[in-house]
Amino acid sequence: MKIKKVGVIGTGTMGEGVARTCIQYGYDTLLRSRSRERLDQVLRSIRGSLERAVARGRMKEAEKEAALGHLKGVTALEDFLRRLGVPGG
Repeated sequence: MKIKKVGVIGTGTMGEGVARTCIQYGYDTLLRSRSRERLDQVLRSIRGSLERAVARGRMKEAEKEAALGHLKGVTALEDFLRRLGVPGG
């Protein structure tokens, strides 16, 4: 079975790390948080982490942009399930 999309529920330390790793490996990743404020904070944090990797020469700008292109975020659970193609979502 080939992984097509990754869904991450939760924007704590672990959720943020899982999402960042998945996008760096090219997986379309959907991150879900109950709070829009927290979701935006984590999306900024992930962007900042990748920008630091570019600044330190660990990643190229194009790789950063490609990774960020794989990341989306939602707050509604129904939207999360629907976008992942989960039956009943």
